[in-house]
Amino acid sequence: MPKTETNLKKAFAGESEAYQKYLAYAQRSAAKTEKKAGPEISFRHSSAVEKVHHELFKKALEDPHGFPVRDYYICPACGYILAGKPGARCPVCGAVKKSFQKAD
Repeated sequence: MPKTETNLKKAFAGESEAYQKYLAYAQRSAAKTEKKAGPEISFRHSSAVEKVHHELFKKALEDPHGFPVRDYYICPACGYILAGKPGARCPVCGAVKKSFQKAD
């Protein structure tokens, strides 16, 4: 069974690649040529969410055994993960506070 640090490194690399790809997709999306904002917005939201995941894995890698176990909340609309209770709205997609779900 792989060690925690190995899993974190793989997850960190995957999230890094994902947020960069989504950002590139947003920049090349049909929104630029077809004047449709939907694809670009979706890709930008996805990139922002993956960047948050990337930062969480980065923090965990700094001290895998001391990374604080906290309550995490997930925005079901875009996948944003928040350590601690959510504010009034999701900072990525604007979903309301009551839509956040506590991760088990």
